[in-house]
Amino acid sequence: MGKLLLRWILLAFSVFAASLVSQAIGLGFKVKYHEVSDLLPLLIGVAVLSFFNATLGWKGFLAALVTSVIIAFINGVLGVFLPDDKDDD
Repeated sequence: MGKLLLRWILLAFSVFAASLVSQAIGLGFKVKYHEVSDLLPLLIGVAVLSFFNATLGWKGFLAALVTSVIIAFINGVLGVFLPDDKDDD
């Protein structure tokens, strides 16, 4: 449980640091940090991102991306050889 909490805090700090870098180079990403109550949305956002990262993962995302590209390619090829009936008008 301690490692999970530490990772959560480090990820929140990373998002905060990314916000500072983003502001320095003129991008629009900004994290509010003037009050302690401003940190709650940051921690909730980090928890949501961590949940998606743990459940989806990079391999799952990469597999879905490759699969969707293959399906789109096959659909395009089949569309050339087997046109829809409504295209015959």
